[in-house]
Amino acid sequence: MNSKVYEGLLRGVVMIVTCVAIAAACALIVYADTVPEHASGSAAETVQLPPEPVILAEADIPACIISGDGQNAVMTISSNCQMINTDGKIYLFRLENYEKDLTGRSDYLASWPAQAFYQYTVPLYRGTALDSTNSSYVAAVWDGLKYRIISNRAYPCGVEVLAYDHTPVKYTGKKGLTLELGEIDEAISLGIKSAQLSLPLGILTGYDLPFQYNGETYYFNGAIAAAYDRAVQKLTDAGVVTTVVLVNNWSDLSPEMIRPGTEKNNSAYYAFNIDTPEGQKRIAATAAFLADRYSGLTGHGKVSNWVIGNEVNDQYWNWAGEMELKPYVELFSRAFRIFYNEIRSRTAGSVVFFSMTYYWNDGSWANGLTTYKGKDFLDCFNETVKREGPMDWGLAYHPYPYPMYEPMFWDDGAQGLTMDVSTPILNYYNLKVLIDYMKTPELLNAGGQVRRIALTEQGFSSTTPSGQKLREQAAAFAYSYYMAVSIPEVECYNLHRQVDAPQEVAAGLSYGLKYNDENQSQMIVSYHAKPIYYVFKDIDSGWKKSLQVSEQCKKTLGISKWSELIPGFEWKDLE
Repeated sequence: MNSKVYEGLLRGVVMIVTCVAIAAACALIVYADTVPEHASGSAAETVQLPPEPVILAEADIPACIISGDGQNAVMTISSNCQMINTDGKIYLFRLENYEKDLTGRSDYLASWPAQAFYQYTVPLYRGTALDSTNSSYVAAVWDGLKYRIISNRAYPCGVEVLAYDHTPVKYTGKKGLTLELGEIDEAISLGIKSAQLSLPLGILTGYDLPFQYNGETYYFNGAIAAAYDRAVQKLTDAGVVTTVVLVNNWSDLSPEMIRPGTEKNNSAYYAFNIDTPEGQKRIAATAAFLADRYSGLTGHGKVSNWVIGNEVNDQYWNWAGEMELKPYVELFSRAFRIFYNEIRSRTAGSVVFFSMTYYWNDGSWANGLTTYKGKDFLDCFNETVKREGPMDWGLAYHPYPYPMYEPMFWDDGAQGLTMDVSTPILNYYNLKVLIDYMKTPELLNAGGQVRRIALTEQGFSSTTPSGQKLREQAAAFAYSYYMAVSIPEVECYNLHRQVDAPQEVAAGLSYGLKYNDENQSQMIVSYHAKPIYYVFKDIDSGWKKSLQVSEQCKKTLGISKWSELIPGFEWKDLE
């Protein structure tokens, strides 16, 4: 089998198993404004339209800033004032995510004779059926036949001023795990400081748990919510920072979450539907429900980090159908913005991430229609968000070894990895490339700071095509963990996984700290521990204990001191 195909199959097994194991509020608004006389007439009366007139007018809406009182958003519209083939005016429209243009529209919010700069204030109508938090605004001109958009979309930004809680994320360490809901007590006993759960939103749909959002009632699954309540509250009580990955699985109970025309296929998950009013509303209501419930203020625990989608530069995890990079990123970024707005407008200290694969610049893997180079996706996402309204987004990265079934990432140079930004694969072998790239001026946030970086998924298999590699698994963990600790820009390190999963083992991937009960072919039931378990347990238990449990790992790596591999090793003077 082609190695790229095999690699993709292995990666597919990983996330599916994780989620199986744990089992916009914007209706189309018609504004009461004056319709210009030239907008009258019936399209049905037109037999043949004349050629579309050339329009030279351009406009820019650099930002749409929510006011300090949270009641309005203020924008400045600039124009080049080249109004040939127009009526000389600029018109401002509200545009929903499911609207691609202004076809059939005449309900502009305001109009003015073209001028270089014009400032306008729009009400947010927060918490009502008219809520515009997730809407955008565009400038347009009338070309004699229709209104034509001449500006970028501009979304309200600065939603944090609306929040009722501003508590920042507080880590006490970086060591974390992706968890099984039934193994949380043991995970806490291992001294984790960070934990990750996955939540396929289709299983959250139900009939018995009502939630009011913008004047409408939405229903969720009370039993599923209760299971996550117990897990999140237990982690919160233990002082563990919790991350939840939100993915859109196929569910017949919530068809509005899937984009129209999408057929069920072998993809793990599907793109969030923002192409219909019903889809946008449901996504926004779901995001609001989760943000409120896990704010840390309702007795259900606190989720500090939210990851929207999984490895979204690979459509296997976010199926939208074949499309080029730019429209695909626009689709994802606008769905991401809904989650971001609903979460950060409630708990401003929460961090909202998206995640990517380690296929950084691999042209042999990325086809540009359903798979995309990670660097290209990152750049396009950043540019799109800057153009449509800045968000303080974070990057959740998955630096698995290459190939995934070999734990020894330190020899990945033999697989073609390099130490520069052109590398096809970016993982722990060359992690500095990612950190340095995130420090470039173009990628800094609006405050000039490096964006939040979390290593939310990595694992090291103890079984490989060439046999058992238990010592290599433990050494790979220790090496990568010490590396993550030495990089201040990395917020957390979540190891995948706690217990081997039968489906992953069948595919040659044994990532667990513990073996699964060999009598269980489908269920995950922890059995006895591997060597990595003991290294993981004590690696952050002070310098003496840490160096002691990682001593064998140095021998496996062929070094006498960790500082030989990690210049910034925190205990280099104590080795």
